[in-house]
Amino acid sequence: MKNIGALILTKNNSSTISATINSVSAVCSQVVVLDTGSSDNTPSIATRFGAEVYFFKWIDDFSIARNEAKKYLHTDWILMIDSDEILSDFDINEFQKIATNPNIAGINFIIENSLSENGNHIINSHRYTRLFQNKPEIKFVGRIHEQIRDSIETNNYEIYESNFKILHLGYSKTNYEKFERNQTLLEKDLADNPQDDWLKYHLANTHFSAGKDDEAIKLFSEIITSPQLSEEQSEIVRLRLAQLSLKYDNYDAVQKLCNFNSKYPQNEALRLYIIGTSYLFTNKIKEAHNNFIKCLEINSPVLNQNDVLKALDLAKKMMR
Repeated sequence: MKNIGALILTKNNSSTISATINSVSAVCSQVVVLDTGSSDNTPSIATRFGAEVYFFKWIDDFSIARNEAKKYLHTDWILMIDSDEILSDFDINEFQKIATNPNIAGINFIIENSLSENGNHIINSHRYTRLFQNKPEIKFVGRIHEQIRDSIETNNYEIYESNFKILHLGYSKTNYEKFERNQTLLEKDLADNPQDDWLKYHLANTHFSAGKDDEAIKLFSEIITSPQLSEEQSEIVRLRLAQLSLKYDNYDAVQKLCNFNSKYPQNEALRLYIIGTSYLFTNKIKEAHNNFIKCLEINSPVLNQNDVLKALDLAKKMMR
């Protein structure tokens, strides 16, 4: 039987860290919390809930901090989870089966992000390697959006795609301090790697979430055809540009950017909603109505379903 330890970075997360520790305590034999400078009682709460708490001076680099925390873990596998996240779906028996394969050194999770955008609460998701074997050669890289995946693959190990889930609550309220921190770190990484479109993608999304439209449009436009991005990420680039075009009443651009079909339900739902809204504003009411119907059928957590229902109701009234 393989055991698991939790690796948690934190700073001033007294309101959420107990929930994080509670969510992993049933499956983790060791919980390590590395505090990077809290001014509240986060460390004492973590200790009270059974974590080993260590301290590290923050130097604007998530990988250095995570690799420092990794030194304190002596378990076979390490679960990376943040102090504003909850392990929401995990099957220890399934994990044990996966862990019997010596070639697998990483497991991808579904990360569900609870977001606040324009006053609406939505959820989007992505996949990330969050559980990995505790080996010296497996280390984090990147100042921000740090990856363990690169070192796993460089050392010729495999990564398993699971349906395990982590719920991220850190953006459920607009946090401009976090946006500014992320922007600063991404800009530093991009200065060192100016051709890295993956960094541009994350920086563009940070600008988008912070409402910095001009900066977001510039970066998204630069990477719209980038071969460095996955198919799903490329679609998100088009959808973000379509949302911004819709915001500035550029309906022709919306139509062109949304001229595709997605195999990813959350992308397809957002695409249908965006293009449906553009039809509504260009008096193509029947087309708008049909797109909103299809959008509701997907029932994606990416969208506030009440917003779609309101748009559909408006389309119905305009058709009368």
